Amino acid sequence: MMVFLSCLLATLLQPEPAKPLFDQLVLSHGATVEGLVLSESPQEVRFQVLLRRPGVRSLVFETTYDRSEVARVVKATEPGRSAARALMQGLETSKKREETSVAALTLCQAPWVEGQTKALRYQGPYFELVSTAPEDLVRLICVRLEGMFAAYVSTLGKREQPAKPVRILLFPSMTEYRAYQQRRGIPLLNPAIYDARAMEIVVGCDLPQQQSQLQELQKKHAAELKELLEQKKKIARHYGGQMPALLAKQLQQVQWQLLSIDSDNESVYAKLQAGFFAILYHEAFHAYLDQWVFPTEKHQVPRWLNEGLAQLFENAFVEIDELRIGRIDEKRLAAIQDAVRQGRFMTIRELVQAPTQQFMVRHSADSFEADRHYQASWALAHFLTLDLKLLSSPAMVKYVTLPVESDEIKRFEQLVGMPLAECEARLKAYLLRLRTDGTLRP
Repeated sequence: MMVFLSCLLATLLQPEPAKPLFDQLVLSHGATVEGLVLSESPQEVRFQVLLRRPGVRSLVFETTYDRSEVARVVKATEPGRSAARALMQGLETSKKREETSVAALTLCQAPWVEGQTKALRYQGPYFELVSTAPEDLVRLICVRLEGMFAAYVSTLGKREQPAKPVRILLFPSMTEYRAYQQRRGIPLLNPAIYDARAMEIVVGCDLPQQQSQLQELQKKHAAELKELLEQKKKIARHYGGQMPALLAKQLQQVQWQLLSIDSDNESVYAKLQAGFFAILYHEAFHAYLDQWVFPTEKHQVPRWLNEGLAQLFENAFVEIDELRIGRIDEKRLAAIQDAVRQGRFMTIRELVQAPTQQFMVRHSADSFEADRHYQASWALAHFLTLDLKLLSSPAMVKYVTLPVESDEIKRFEQLVGMPLAECEARLKAYLLRLRTDGTLRP
């Protein structure tokens, strides 16, 4: 127990490494790209581009810019540039390793839960996944989820060994998912559900349709870009290699627009994909906590704490063999801080006494209240974990171990070691100082 809690605390409090320094290309049309210069010549610049967004896996790819497209090259200084190179190599290696794992994954056919349709089935040490989604997507989901469960166990530890793996049913569209849930008499709007009694996660996603649309656009733009590049070569030969500046600029702008549209589309899909994985990881953390750490027959983790911890890890991902916790969503943090300032934020008393059904969104009229409870549970779990550092305390062990006291307020005050009013004041002060990167303002 203590090993799990100590490892969890150490993971969350692990300091960020020194920031690598990257080269920058300032392009002639004003945009700036970040990465590393691989080589330069009077004609072109080979560049390794790094795209980083909070909570989304970093992307690394190589491209070549014509000298006429580059206004200025800004080289980073050492030792930051070497650190950046090591990071880029690690990201590339991690990506290639994932691609290898995806290709090598063993899938078999299995009956689907409805009709005569055949599904794909993956059986691993932590979960069994059955789905009628496209094979490439099923493979990617299985590899990433397997890595996430392994990261939970290796980084956070485990106290129990379930009798069987968790079962996951993945529906390839939200329409099919909701229809299935309705036929089972479950009128929830939640995009995924973990059933502890059945050891089952049921989840739906629209990624197959979105991925198909992205691939069609990419194919179209690739053809247009190829045609444009061929035109540029013909025009350059026509002018003896000295293309008029205005014409060169116009062609550069068209080329950049195509690349920008593709980049924007990929960014949108990456965010949609990250959103789906956040949902899946949220439910997977519930399963992990319930099956490997605090089995319900021995423990009673309050719903607010369970949901709060799941939210801390829902935006995590495994990158360069490390479990990385995503940054706090800017909109969420701004909404919470605004509610605290205006006196609208849910009190601790309200949260710890809230019944379980407050965390279940059954129809649109309940959405606001559910969001309010989820925000408060995330905030309090964040505060207890990172500020009060209670996850490694004997008080937390007692708090979640059966039997528990019926007086929720008294029980919570024993956990935090202070009166409720004092804890409330400290929580609000903490939230107002919190930054999106998890650090605190002075």
